[in-house]
Amino acid sequence: MLSDSLYSKESHFILELIQNAEDNQYEQGVEPTVKFVLSRRDPTNPSNTEGALYVFNNEVGFAEKNVRAICDIGNSTKKYEKSKGYIGEKGIGFKSVFVCSKTPYISSRDFHFYLSEEEDPEAGFGYIIPYWDKHCIASKNCPPGYQTSLLLPLKPGQRKMVRESLLSLAPETILFLTKLQGLEIELENAAGGSEMRTFALAKDENNANLVTLTTNCSVSYNAGALERRSEVRTDFWIGSKEFAVPFHVTEEKRAGIESRVVSVALPLKSSQPGHAEELCGRVFAFLPTEENSNLPFMVNADFFLTASRESVQCQHPWNEWLRDCIAPCLEENFLALLSQQGGSRQPNTMAYSFIPEHTAQPRFFQGVASDIYRRLARHKCVLSDVNTLELPSAVRIAPQKWLNLSIPGSVLHMAPELLEYRRRLGRLGVGPMKKVHFLQCLADVRFEQKVAKLRTPHQYFFELYEFLANYGRDLFDDDLFQKAELKQMKLLLCKGTAGPAPVIRQFQVGRPVFFPSEDVSSIQQKLGVDLEISTPICMLTKILYQKLCERPSLLSWVCENLEVQHLNVGSYALQISMECGDDVKDRKMLLELTAFISKKFAQFQDFEKQEVRANWPVVVSNGRPNDARVLHRRGKDLRLVLPEATCAEGWPLLFDRGERSGMHILADEYKCQDFDDEMRAYVLSFLRELGATAHPEKVQEKKEWSGTSFGWAPSSSSGGKEALDLSPTACAWLDSQPEQDIVGTDPNKKYFLTDFRAWRWLRAAKENPPAADDVAAVEALRRRGAALLAWLESKVKSKEGIGHNGYHLKLENAGLVFYWRPERGAGSKGQHKRMDRSFPSDFQHWLEAAPWVPTRAGGLARPRDCFADTQQASRALCSVAGSAYSVPDMHVLADSAGLGARLTARRTVRPPVPDWRAWRTVRPPCLHCAWRTVGLRTGIPRGGRWASVPDTWRTVRPPYLTGAWRTMRPPIAHDLHV
Repeated sequence: MLSDSLYSKESHFILELIQNAEDNQYEQGVEPTVKFVLSRRDPTNPSNTEGALYVFNNEVGFAEKNVRAICDIGNSTKKYEKSKGYIGEKGIGFKSVFVCSKTPYISSRDFHFYLSEEEDPEAGFGYIIPYWDKHCIASKNCPPGYQTSLLLPLKPGQRKMVRESLLSLAPETILFLTKLQGLEIELENAAGGSEMRTFALAKDENNANLVTLTTNCSVSYNAGALERRSEVRTDFWIGSKEFAVPFHVTEEKRAGIESRVVSVALPLKSSQPGHAEELCGRVFAFLPTEENSNLPFMVNADFFLTASRESVQCQHPWNEWLRDCIAPCLEENFLALLSQQGGSRQPNTMAYSFIPEHTAQPRFFQGVASDIYRRLARHKCVLSDVNTLELPSAVRIAPQKWLNLSIPGSVLHMAPELLEYRRRLGRLGVGPMKKVHFLQCLADVRFEQKVAKLRTPHQYFFELYEFLANYGRDLFDDDLFQKAELKQMKLLLCKGTAGPAPVIRQFQVGRPVFFPSEDVSSIQQKLGVDLEISTPICMLTKILYQKLCERPSLLSWVCENLEVQHLNVGSYALQISMECGDDVKDRKMLLELTAFISKKFAQFQDFEKQEVRANWPVVVSNGRPNDARVLHRRGKDLRLVLPEATCAEGWPLLFDRGERSGMHILADEYKCQDFDDEMRAYVLSFLRELGATAHPEKVQEKKEWSGTSFGWAPSSSSGGKEALDLSPTACAWLDSQPEQDIVGTDPNKKYFLTDFRAWRWLRAAKENPPAADDVAAVEALRRRGAALLAWLESKVKSKEGIGHNGYHLKLENAGLVFYWRPERGAGSKGQHKRMDRSFPSDFQHWLEAAPWVPTRAGGLARPRDCFADTQQASRALCSVAGSAYSVPDMHVLADSAGLGARLTARRTVRPPVPDWRAWRTVRPPCLHCAWRTVGLRTGIPRGGRWASVPDTWRTVRPPYLTGAWRTMRPPIAHDLHV
């Protein structure tokens, strides 16, 4: 049984002897030490040995119970005293010496005996039968101060194994021992010399956690001659934490134990390079094992080990509990080490090296690193750039280059000296700098104060531009700096106007910053000769510009993202225009400047044109000459309309005073100014470049209400249609719809109705037409009708039917859109659903119904009662009734975007054939689809009467011009809806 219990590795008996020395008792004031001496001579002089190993210990010595324990199996004196810290437990520790020796000799105080592995004749077994040593052989070479000595005559072939075991004994073997403070090894060589190794632990007088392990090595090759000596000192932070044994963890061999201590050793530094890093991951059960935790520190606990002491027993409840105690033990000691301040009164940053860098640990130790991350994340343990400890989640990892540019305290950056630990701290929640944090630093009020104190602000801004242009792009793939965000920051170092000190500016619409230019005087003079005006120019400092010129790519970045401009006539004139106010003098100067730029606008480069189009101010009066003022657009997309004086027969006839909401009408001063015809043409062309139009677009109105239990009144009022102020056309359409289709009881259901409302004068033309003898009223309506035809034609040519988001604003269509959120469980996952309904718009309705089209006879008619006045149409229709109602500009009506959603090219009507029977393939230009819906006459003149037979036109074909006559159509598209 004893032989089965011995270790799988012969060298492990050395650790058992050290373990016995740790468990021994020592007198007060004695420094517990164990010494191994490997001698080449065996004092017992047997012929079958290979030298001897001496083991000396300065304990108090053996008592009778100790002798009885050695001469027994499983009856150690420490078996029931584990709570006192004894680490031996198997009762076979000392018997392991039989691996290398047949007869170990023991001498301690008054006890001198030896044991033999040979079978005793009387007892019938060996190993534990003591024999008295009358000659006290083991104590003859015992050094002074040592009470106990052990002599192990070595078996043949065992000396090499013992020597290698002693040489491989690590100094850290005694690191976690509570009593033993010294270990000495002496190895005799063949020349009479020896090799000495001593391990000594020394605790710091001011801090018991700080321990220095000193290893001294000396080698002599002959007696008394010292050849070589070396010393290695390694500092550790050794911390322990006591844990109560949980009630659910029971272990027979730990019965009665209520708590256990778990220790960690943090290698701080070593005089031997790389030695401290090599120690990380070692696992101790008081003495070292061959287990490695892959953690950046050493762990010691009362683990249950395999019989060979090589590894920790996995899936053991006791060991699992101790393993879970590692994280709180490190947490406490990490914070304690961090709080140890050096001479600079700063936290000890070396503590961060003991945070696990990854979670790749062996199976038994998996989860320890994650538990450490979770625990440390709750503490203010990360050193910031302002020398304060902060929560990991509140600190950001910034690039080293940014730390030299940022404002301390604006955003809590991780201290620069912690950059080497950024991966470890990232596990605690310290995140990288993002765009919002950089912008927060740049927006800090102390930014300008910092720049003012710099001796070389030009270099600072150059490095700042370089970082924002290059480093920012590399760091944030999906979080790049946006142009609009940078323009809100004060990033422009400009030449001061009141002195030599530069000033910091941010981008301002209409107040550009220019690169320095030698042409400033010539540009000012050029404008000054023509306009006699001048204004100061804001420019970057010359030194900064010169540095940017050395980096063309960076210069382009500043130009594109910060919108610093190269100085030219256009940009300078734009800056002058932005300074104009509302008084008469400024308005006059703006008009003159507009005329000047209008003539040179075609010569500008594309980027200059774009800048002028977006920002050039205009003089508006909104139809009230006395209220003229300067409108600074500053990049806004405004609804500009040409002056009334230039469009007397146009939009002013269509849009009454109350229907001009949202329109910015340019002042009549643009026409009344003292310009010749050529200059006036330039000015009007330039105003159109700015977006001004003679045919303003109709605005689509939108009404909204929510589903209710009664009617379709808006949720905010019970006023029904009156409260919504819908057009008559929309009201009539809604009244014709089933109530359940447009109204629900769900309050979350919302309705959106869009419509194009007709002009009031167009409705009045139907509801209250002028009397035939009222020449002035009829003429006024004819003028409006002609203006409407021109307005519709402009929509076709300019395609202004295209609205926001790419949707066509079809004047002929109105619509009802409603959304609702289905009930849960219906498979819709709570998403909004949508349904659309369309109906003719109010504008479409009155455009069809009102008599607004001026005819050749001098009257007014509905579109459906008119014909296009072309020679071909007149001849085809035999001019029976067309002379009274034909309209010279009716083709405009046919091609207008406001009258059809799907328009085709205008087709030409061919001259008819006298014999109407030859018309078999001739069709009216817009066969039944278009002619029927528009209301134009579709019959064939027959005997002076009109017979409406559109279907017969499909197969009529002239026998001699079939190919040419197939396309005969009046100039109206297929799907025209009037």
